Amino acid sequence: MSKITRILLWLAGWVFFLIIAAIGLTTLAVGHSRRQLEAYQASLENRGEHFDSAALVPPAPPLDGNGAKKLITLGKELGEKIRADEIQPLQTMEEKSPGFNVVKHHEEKATVASKPVAWEELREKFSPLTPRLADIRETSQSRLLEIHPDYTKGFSMEMAGATESLKAGQFLAQEGILLLRENNGPAVVANIQTILRLANMTNKQPLLISSLITASLLGIAQNLTWEWMQSSVVTEPDLETLQKAWAEVRITPTLIPLWRLERAMAMPYFESPSFSTFTASLSAGSTPTISSLPKSLDEILSVGGFFLWATVYRHADEKQFLENYQTLIDLVPADPLAGPWTPALETSRKLQAQLNSAGFERLFSRMIFPTIENATNRIISTQAMAHLTVTALALQRCKLAHGKYPPSLTDLVPGLLPIVPLDPLDGNPLRYQRGNAEGYLLYAIGPDGTDDNGDATKLSKRRGLLEGKDIVWPQAASR
Repeated sequence: MSKITRILLWLAGWVFFLIIAAIGLTTLAVGHSRRQLEAYQASLENRGEHFDSAALVPPAPPLDGNGAKKLITLGKELGEKIRADEIQPLQTMEEKSPGFNVVKHHEEKATVASKPVAWEELREKFSPLTPRLADIRETSQSRLLEIHPDYTKGFSMEMAGATESLKAGQFLAQEGILLLRENNGPAVVANIQTILRLANMTNKQPLLISSLITASLLGIAQNLTWEWMQSSVVTEPDLETLQKAWAEVRITPTLIPLWRLERAMAMPYFESPSFSTFTASLSAGSTPTISSLPKSLDEILSVGGFFLWATVYRHADEKQFLENYQTLIDLVPADPLAGPWTPALETSRKLQAQLNSAGFERLFSRMIFPTIENATNRIISTQAMAHLTVTALALQRCKLAHGKYPPSLTDLVPGLLPIVPLDPLDGNPLRYQRGNAEGYLLYAIGPDGTDDNGDATKLSKRRGLLEGKDIVWPQAASR
């Protein structure tokens, strides 16, 4: 045997030894990671946490008196009619400057697709929808409105009712603007009540997408409520009716069951890793499939990355995922309606920053958590908006009765409010400053937890009450 052959055999032996050692060390590390995960999951189970989706889903509602199925059908018919007649949505909200909105029904023309349209023309185009919207209003008054999706399908379940509810809410609000043009105040109030019932229907599903639909519907109802309050058809009975309806909004209490169910439904993605799910989480390039051999270097790297994550990192990633959710659950205030939610929001931002700096070994945690963080901000801010709406309605009742707004919100208690509504972000009473006879400043602090003295300057390009530094009840912009 030549010297070169002996050297090559010696090197091959060392390579083989190193490979075996690496496999052994990796096996030990993976086993340790798995045991840590199992121990942490067991500790949570000892605290009463559940990870079985079946144990967390709400019971199926009774069919008798449940108008949800009919409402979904009506929503689909409405959507089909809108598409068939090519009815474009009317703009129902416009901010002139931070904290000041244009009163849309006072405008000389409507705005459709950024273009001015005569109100008469819009009413004629809109009239075929009137019977269907009337049916939706009637059905929404059913004794029970509750959709029970097939939770056993996990994230692939069909979200029946979500799109239909949102479409119905949008066009009920648009009809509301037309009704204000006709000085039909009671009909506008009926539309607002219907939108709130639609929001309550989706709010009963402990799912992220359902809560976001609920938040969107509540935003639509708030815009129409504000628009109605700027009209000449406001009456004390209608103000009281809407105040009671808005006081029943309960969206923040859904966060705990939502987090628990979403956590349970996501765990199978860790326990039975799917290459398609892995590649769907990658931000760049087309999504390769495992049904054929890799055709490019990127696909080869994706396959290798998935294999590495699935064999080495997934247990640690799942533990990180469980820790993130449990951290937020443990920070839920004793009264989710009253707050304070700021500690949970601050912690969610810190967790997100940590995940952003982590490598692909935290891929699934990093993929899922931004959605949770953004949705949590939205849901808590929406509850704050509901409290502002209740308070604004009480202020309007005071103005109607006494000709002026009160010096402070405590003057509304107990006649018009049982207590001064709280800002769920920090748990303090809503901020209020009386201005001149025609205006006031009413606001909650924004998700950053800082009181910016009612600064409604937008932090994003999106329109809406929730996008400012503070969440400010808008005043009417002068024409």
